Amino acid sequence: MKTGIDGVNPSRWACLATPCAAAPGAAPGATPVRTRRFAKAARSPWLVGVLLLALAACGGGGDSGVDAGAGATAPSPAPAPAPAPAPSTPPPEAARMGAAAGQVVVLRAPASDQGAVAIAFKWTQTRGAAVQLKDADSARAHFVMPATSGEGDAPLGFAVALTHADGRVEAKGITVTTLQTSTPPSPPPAVAGDYVIFSADKDLNNRIDLYRARLDGTEVIRLNGPLAPGGGVGSFAVSPDRSEVAYIADQDSFGTRELYVARLDGSGLRKVSGPLVADGNVFQFTWAPDSTRIAYFATQDTATVIELFSSRRDGSDNVRVSGPMTAGSSGVFEFAWAPDSSRLLYRATQFTASVVELFTSRPDGTQNVRVSGPMAAGGNVQFGPIWAPDSSRIAYRADQRVDDTVELFTSRPDGGGNVRASGPLVTGGNVFAFAWAPDSSRIAYNADHLIDDMIDLYTSRPDGSGNTQVSAVQFNGDVFDFAWAPDSSRIAYRTDQITDNVFEVFTSGPDGSGNVRISGPLVPGGQVFAFAWAPDSSRIAYIADQLTDNRLELFTSRPDGSGNVRASGPVTGTGTGLPGSIFTWSPDSAYIAYLSAQRSVTLELFTARPDGSLNPVVSGPMPPGGSVFNFLWARDGQRLVYRADQLVPNQAELFSCAPDGGAVNTRVSGALTLDGDVFSFSVP
Repeated sequence: MKTGIDGVNPSRWACLATPCAAAPGAAPGATPVRTRRFAKAARSPWLVGVLLLALAACGGGGDSGVDAGAGATAPSPAPAPAPAPAPSTPPPEAARMGAAAGQVVVLRAPASDQGAVAIAFKWTQTRGAAVQLKDADSARAHFVMPATSGEGDAPLGFAVALTHADGRVEAKGITVTTLQTSTPPSPPPAVAGDYVIFSADKDLNNRIDLYRARLDGTEVIRLNGPLAPGGGVGSFAVSPDRSEVAYIADQDSFGTRELYVARLDGSGLRKVSGPLVADGNVFQFTWAPDSTRIAYFATQDTATVIELFSSRRDGSDNVRVSGPMTAGSSGVFEFAWAPDSSRLLYRATQFTASVVELFTSRPDGTQNVRVSGPMAAGGNVQFGPIWAPDSSRIAYRADQRVDDTVELFTSRPDGGGNVRASGPLVTGGNVFAFAWAPDSSRIAYNADHLIDDMIDLYTSRPDGSGNTQVSAVQFNGDVFDFAWAPDSSRIAYRTDQITDNVFEVFTSGPDGSGNVRISGPLVPGGQVFAFAWAPDSSRIAYIADQLTDNRLELFTSRPDGSGNVRASGPVTGTGTGLPGSIFTWSPDSAYIAYLSAQRSVTLELFTARPDGSLNPVVSGPMPPGGSVFNFLWARDGQRLVYRADQLVPNQAELFSCAPDGGAVNTRVSGALTLDGDVFSFSVP
């Protein structure tokens, strides 16, 4: 595809500086053809709005309009530009044009009034709500039109200074106003019924496509478009509103990974990532929690620098979210949406190539700010910053005050209120991990606060006050794993609090009160290896060799330590028990699903009631050498989907079953090509 300025398809540009000639045969006073097309583009939020605002007359370039389809109403013809003033006067508003909120507006410098060639350019904003002007030292600057252009929708004003070879400076100006647009169409409805999305080389061996199937095994359809020879689908994710799926694939060109979106019925396929430079690729993406946009990082503008971008779900309004990277920067390392979708958080070497800092930006690329505090020499923000569940603050670890002393900090999303949340550390001490309470009231973290290399558990308010030790005082033990109850009432943690190197599970109130052991007494050599809260906070499940050394089984307990029971069934025959910590609560807390070699050496899928009263095997009969690899719950907890070589050895397929083992065990991925496999899957 041929591209115009900045890699934009010429057919998506609109010439706005002056009205172009009306079409032959048009009635006197009719809106010129190109102005009509601009009107339709500006009023359609489902098209990429790239507006070319030129101060010279329209010309060349073929079809420069965007047709949004029938039904759009054109605005009045654009006014002719005002006469150019003498260079000594302030820059006039030589053109006055409209742009819809969210559109990328490109400002193009005009030719000199005297016919001279400019050798330097400088764009500035003269009035209106501040926008982030990009490429302001070039002949073409651009910005994203804000939702409102200022107080009372006041116009935005811009000026460009043209410097000529003889040193003369000539000024030009332009005004941009906000066009009202119709309400964006509602997103497509979700497909009725439960379903699974999966990637597989189902139709052609070694070509990975993306599919959707109902959990009863019907309606298996391919979602991605035709792939370039050698191309395939990589990562994918269903939108939170369950209406569409986004995926990365080298669909158009082998070796070039781009981002696409399709509806779950296979329709509406479109590319949502922007044009890539040579050797550019999209690496990772995440849906906004409200499903309106997708953020991704990519080498989109520069092949050697990873930057953060976002796009509307229809592919329009593709913008760079991260700020300009300093010379030598590696770019963006990770990013995350605010839970309320208002901003994006990212970690990058944006200001200094050797210093990793934390930034936020609005999804349209405006209001880019640094939220981490000034770094000590050698300091960096560490991996894993986390938004508060209510989006009010951001917590992160950094050696911000002293090099190689990692502490916990919080900041508001606008960069204000930066405080240390962790308490003073002993020499050599560090904060290792942290987690927000689900109600955002406190942060739990583990650190060697008091004695170097002795890791305890603490909580603090987000402003750094109320710092409290939660784990009991210990002399040789360490806290490694911890998790808040979903209702924020207690914290569970795994530690060798009583006996050195014997790990058990304890719970405590957020203020350190009511500390109790909830795992049962262990046999000599026994350990607890993993635990998880029930979604309703009623019980805690954990894996341990509690009854027999080296035989892992599943147990549950109430948060106060009462009601400790074995939930998994007895290990029989040649069985060896659970292979590790592969277990998950159902969304309604009614069951726990887990993988175990409970009846033989074959790994099968079992479920258990939390009180141990029911323990069926729910996966189907396995051939010799077959096993279950992994599983997911359906969102309503009524079915499980699992991947297994249940029918053909060494061929991974998808199956669904009921948690009580009573319904028919169904293959949902359909027949696979010879040597085909299911690679990954999601149950939205």
